[in-house]
Amino acid sequence: MTEEENEVGLPQKGINMIIKDALPDMRIANETRELLNQCCVEFVRHISREAQHISSKDQRKTIYHDHVQKALKNLGFPREYVDAANSVLGECKIAAEKRLKRKNSRLDKCGIPEEQLWQMQQQLIEKARREEAEKQAANMGVEGQMPPAMMMMISAAGGDGATAHSFAFTAPPPPAVPLDPHLERMFIQQQQHSAGGGRQREEDEEEENYDV
Repeated sequence: MTEEENEVGLPQKGINMIIKDALPDMRIANETRELLNQCCVEFVRHISREAQHISSKDQRKTIYHDHVQKALKNLGFPREYVDAANSVLGECKIAAEKRLKRKNSRLDKCGIPEEQLWQMQQQLIEKARREEAEKQAANMGVEGQMPPAMMMMISAAGGDGATAHSFAFTAPPPPAVPLDPHLERMFIQQQQHSAGGGRQREEDEEEENYDV
């Protein structure tokens, strides 16, 4: 076996339970438990290969229980192995039937057929989608109409339809963008200089008029 195959193993807890059930009065070393685990893995591989070979002859892509039974017989295992496999198969079928009955009993307690339950589920899903679409339309406003919030503003402001229309679709003025502090100081100094120059020209004109 390759190194990758050696890493494959069955649950050790289950192996320990089997050992304890078969040899309740014996102590088994840990190394022996690991060896038994590897033996179980090799047994499963051996049966699986033969069962796959049988299913291929039957032109089947799935391995069924009858393929496993034939594999045990072809490989020369005693009849007890086949009987044990059939016993486990019967237990699995009983467990599957119990699970199915529990599922059906839960549906029967509802008093509603499974098909009707499915239809009700689809109706609830469709209702939830419709409510979500209506909610989005109410928040965003229907295309070609004003949003509800804008309609409330128009009603509060009053006025005729034209005024309301103009009020509703008039874009608000853009927010003032703050200037850079350095540019703002230069702008203020320029305004002060311009204002000072104007006052100086007025004073010069007054002096000229006075001299005349």
